[in-house]
Order: sequence, then structure tokens, then C-alpha cells
Amino acid sequence: MISNNKKNVEEYYMSKEEADKYVSNRFKFPIYIIEHENQVKFVKKAITETNSKLVLEIACSPGRVTKDIDNVSNGLAIDSE
Repeated sequence: MISNNKKNVEEYYMSKEEADKYVSNRFKFPIYIIEHENQVKFVKKAITETNSKLVLEIACSPGRVTKDIDNVSNGLAIDSE
């Protein structure tokens, strides 16, 4: 029973339609916009403070944060799809 529920959740989130909905809904409310901006600011600061030249992001999904990271010279983002 538990594995069946897990499978249903995984299938739900692997849907392109759900991913597209997530991205569009993510920026409808000011609180989510602020949260996104803070996440991007945090990652950019971490890259700058560590003087990182290479960045690897695992499980980036639709790349919501990744697309706004512009202070890295070489980066790779990977996901299961």
C-alpha cells in the first residue's frame, strides 16, 4: 500500500503538465516571489563566498533557481528527465 502511494506521488510530479503548473503558480503570490528571490540570493552568495568556478546542481527539476544563477562560469544541472 505504501509503495503504491509513493508511486502515485512520483508519477504525479513527473508529469510535464504538473511541472508547468508548478512554475506558473510559483510566481502568482508575492510570498513565493520573495522566497524565490531569497533562494537565488543565497545560492549566488554561496558561490561568490566560496569562489566556486564549477557548480553542480542535482535534481534541479524545472530549473526555477538555476536559471537565475548568473555568477558562475561553468555549471551543470542534472535531473532524472
